[in-house]
Amino acid sequence: AQYLPQPVSVTPSKILELQDVSNSATVIEVRAHDAPGFLSKIAHVISENGVDIQAAIVETLGSEVVDVFYVKEPTGEILSNQRCQQLVQALDYACNHVSATI
Repeated sequence: AQYLPQPVSVTPSKILELQDVSNSATVIEVRAHDAPGFLSKIAHVISENGVDIQAAIVETLGSEVVDVFYVKEPTGEILSNQRCQQLVQALDYACNHVSATI
């Protein structure tokens, strides 16, 4: 008898703006299933959206990543609510399509 591998359950990606964490930067948390090139893809998406990464805390917990990015506009200002939502949407799209775009 042949046995087929069991499908792996992948936790859905979560992209959140963390409120009241920093007065000097917008803080974005990315929680997703890890994949080769994942961090590079996320950094590229942030850069493509014209946002500067001031600092990053990168953590892998088993097969999941929890990455926190402190980001600013190129002018040094924090992101407006609209810009933050645009970035969150772009990151969410990238997280859900990362394996197909690397």
